[in-house]
Amino acid sequence: MSRSTQKAPASEIIEKRPLYVMTAYGLGVFGALVLIASALFTLGGYLSSDDTAVSISPVGTIVWGGLVVIAVATWLLRRRGRL
Repeated sequence: MSRSTQKAPASEIIEKRPLYVMTAYGLGVFGALVLIASALFTLGGYLSSDDTAVSISPVGTIVWGGLVVIAVATWLLRRRGRL
């Protein structure tokens, strides 16, 4: 008996994601979790007390929101095959 020396079809070859893509996804998910947790804590403080002043950091919102936007943009670009 002879062994087959054929290579696997292209459909069976799994392409690994680059490190920068996984980093962007991870930071985006983390940023989304931070934004959601911050919104819930702010909402809880606002609704639970009449004298609570709500202060939202614009820098924090931009940083964490930016990470989410980068992750979504990376996902969209990879989905379209441009990255």
